[in-house]
Amino acid sequence: MPTLPALTSLLQRSRARLSTSATTLPQISTVLSITEHRSAGGHDYGLIRAHATGHYTVILAATGATLRDWQQLCDFTRIDFGADAWDVVAVTAVADTFPRTDTAHRQWMDTDHHYRLDVADLATDTYLAVTFVAATSAMKSTPDEMAVEVGRRLHTLIGSLHAAGLPTTPLTAAQVAAVGVRAYRGGLVDDAAPAFADIAPDSTPHRVRDVFCHNDLVSATWVIAPHVLEPPHAMGPVLGQLLERDPTTPRTRLAITWRATRIAETIAPDDPIRATFQPTLQRFGATLTITEPRPRTPSSIPRAPSVDALRARLPLFARLGVRNGYDRHAELFAAGIGLGVLLPEHGDITDEALRHRHR
Repeated sequence: MPTLPALTSLLQRSRARLSTSATTLPQISTVLSITEHRSAGGHDYGLIRAHATGHYTVILAATGATLRDWQQLCDFTRIDFGADAWDVVAVTAVADTFPRTDTAHRQWMDTDHHYRLDVADLATDTYLAVTFVAATSAMKSTPDEMAVEVGRRLHTLIGSLHAAGLPTTPLTAAQVAAVGVRAYRGGLVDDAAPAFADIAPDSTPHRVRDVFCHNDLVSATWVIAPHVLEPPHAMGPVLGQLLERDPTTPRTRLAITWRATRIAETIAPDDPIRATFQPTLQRFGATLTITEPRPRTPSSIPRAPSVDALRARLPLFARLGVRNGYDRHAELFAAGIGLGVLLPEHGDITDEALRHRHR
């Protein structure tokens, strides 16, 4: 007679609807793949696997929340999912702003006529990427095994966020793919059902110190220093300014990350601090990515997107804490999408000097 865990695992496997779809992103050291499953609460969700490290990520869209609701969550310096959620190692909150319609997207991409969009032409999607670490070797190598654990707890996680004022819905594998395709390929997705394998740029991206070129687009990412996020400055006003839709920068993405705290290995086993320590997620930092269309003429040198318009709205202490992510734009770009890319674990850090000129 099969045991209850065996039956549960078998049921979960029977509900997986998609074969594994994998991709490799520029300057990211691990292969990412996705499968689709159904949770115990009846939600279909895409489960992203980072092969090299055994991390798994679920993306929850804040579809029923306002931008203010999302902002209030980001004001928390710590997130505590409870002692049972020790395997939740990261949460990334993403606010993705982009041209709302096909017409607005085409006008944004038209570098010859220099159309100026209105605020009404822009939309912002907000979502949370929750990353788990596999507890066993079987979970690390087999997504179906991990899906049993994630699917069992996903309904409770969604309920906790709803109780905190942030209603969310998990994204399916196709919806996750659409998020990645929109980030790397521009605005709206031409294919109604993009594959996860289609996320990566069509050709080898061009990468220099101050810019990341991909699919006729140019992106640059700025790192927001920890002092900008911490009290007593109160992140609220700063976050509100960063989230303000600006027609001069129609394509922006703000990502705020919380990472798990751990007991230092130097703490003795009998130290009382180990008995009182509670694992939580601490706000780790933030990135701001701006994407612009690359000039069409072959002789045009792609300039780095400017953060000046956004920086000008910030108070002085915040302006001083927004720094260009020199040499690491491709890694920071990937980490800011919310696909479960964690830095430095998944970054391809090398000593190779990057080119200081554009092609």
